Amino acid sequence: MHSPKTAVPVNKKTLFICLAIIFFAVLSANLWRFKPLDPDSALAVSLYTEILKQTTIVGLDFSCLTTTLGYYPAKRVSEDPLTAALMVKLLKDAGVSENSVVAINASGSFPGFTLASLAACAALGIQTYVIASIGSSTFGANIPGNTIADMLLQENVRQLGHTLLAVTPGGYNDRGNELDQEELARISQMLESQGIPFIHPADLMDAIALRESLFADSSLLINIGGNHAASGANVELSLMYGILNSNEVKDLEESGLIQFFLRKDLPVIQILNVRSLYSAYGLDFDQDGQLLGSKESLLR
Repeated sequence: MHSPKTAVPVNKKTLFICLAIIFFAVLSANLWRFKPLDPDSALAVSLYTEILKQTTIVGLDFSCLTTTLGYYPAKRVSEDPLTAALMVKLLKDAGVSENSVVAINASGSFPGFTLASLAACAALGIQTYVIASIGSSTFGANIPGNTIADMLLQENVRQLGHTLLAVTPGGYNDRGNELDQEELARISQMLESQGIPFIHPADLMDAIALRESLFADSSLLINIGGNHAASGANVELSLMYGILNSNEVKDLEESGLIQFFLRKDLPVIQILNVRSLYSAYGLDFDQDGQLLGSKESLLR
């Protein structure tokens, strides 16, 4: 015969501690659910959603406007309306205020982030100025007739209240020699009809000086894509992402728009290395560019 099993006495204090640890772990993991919606993020998402209804964000794998290789999932994820909420968070984390003047330097590589940034700035009521360049990496704004300039001139985008200061060709040294010249001529005529300068810099230094001059009174820079004028010859800086500050960057005396802002101790938000950027906010995306993780946390 088997002797009856003896019950193991339970230490109630230990059990209580274990249950408390589990409870607080679950609570911490879901704390964002109890936070109220951020009205600025919600408004930015709404504005960007309306733009997406009339805009093709993801371009071709190659075209006459393509300058470099791009990563399809990174372009595709910017079609998610929550991209605008991410931009609101980045702006607030960078210390933006109602008195800020935001400069956006954007190549054609990430049109979704450019339009989402405009939606975020509009939601925050911030004065915003833009300089765009036409050249694009693969899957960006590289469709003839639907360049970054075409997108920025759409009526629903212009209603966001920003000012498009100038457009440049982009590409090597921002001169656009490798791009389709007939398409650049079309863009030039379109911009001229709107009173917007289409500037062909003489060289890289001229492209940098142009931006420094037009953005001289801005208090925060959003750099979107790898335009040569953004970081000049500083390869290390050209690969950085998120919120940059002067303590993180070497050789600030080098020429580049980002260095220009950092030398004045002004914040810079760089949109590159998109997967790492999303990871910093607890998110990821799959090979189809679909967001993974607690997406709703961007709204809170």
